[in-house]
Amino acid sequence: MTTPQLLSHIEPLHISSYQLVVKDLDMVSNYYQKVIGLTLLKKEANLHILGVDDVALLYLEHISSAQKTTPKAAGLFHTAYLVPSRLDLAKVLDHLIKNRYPVSGASDHLVSEALYLNDPEGNGIEIYVDRPHDQWPYDKDGVVMDTLPMDIEGILKELPPNFTWSGMPTGTRIGHIHLQVGKLNSAQNFYQEILGLNLQETYPGSLFFGAGKYHHHIATNIWNSNGASTKALNSTGLKEFTLNIKDEVLKSGLINRIRSNNIEITKENDKALIHDPWNIRIAF
Repeated sequence: MTTPQLLSHIEPLHISSYQLVVKDLDMVSNYYQKVIGLTLLKKEANLHILGVDDVALLYLEHISSAQKTTPKAAGLFHTAYLVPSRLDLAKVLDHLIKNRYPVSGASDHLVSEALYLNDPEGNGIEIYVDRPHDQWPYDKDGVVMDTLPMDIEGILKELPPNFTWSGMPTGTRIGHIHLQVGKLNSAQNFYQEILGLNLQETYPGSLFFGAGKYHHHIATNIWNSNGASTKALNSTGLKEFTLNIKDEVLKSGLINRIRSNNIEITKENDKALIHDPWNIRIAF
């Protein structure tokens, strides 16, 4: 299994994969294959690895004793799959409509167009396409995002006649991850001051952090989780996400900041691991 290439030079890092703890492994795995269009790359008794082509994007871990997370707990708000083109998003949308799969939202964020869903255990999913970077709006504070209705008819007009759905397209990757946290100031301290991401945008109850010039790689909000404590280790939902850091200077600076803040770094195979303030594990 390989790592997807960055779609743009404006990103010195990206999220390469994530891991969910689930109660019903087969049901959740089938959803990501049938509805989302991922491919099952590896199957073990308590682990399914899914992705696109041979690129691993999602690790589903079954823990029979896991406690189901609650909507107000810290953890995952959604994981966002970035597809290469508007045509690819149109194919996803058509697939969802024709099969009457439930969609929880469809939005225009100025920098992107996005569809929203939830898997059978309540893990949020976004599937989106970025607009060309030279079309992103900016003001004096940086990139501007909004939440407007999606132009569904316009997107569906991208479709060629008589095409066949064949799953998520080559080049699909994790574009960003959106987290529920307990406090925004703690999130800003960790993701900006320690991880070294830029605060790209603020919105009531939420913060958007990105590396380089990208609109965001990690978002945090308190819309449902204000005051939430750390995530229980034995709960369902997001367990880990992996940062692929291509820039060695950025990586070295990250390690130095982690150490200077007395944050424990552990090793697992070839990965370094830390935890955010809500016990979400971050690998790099």
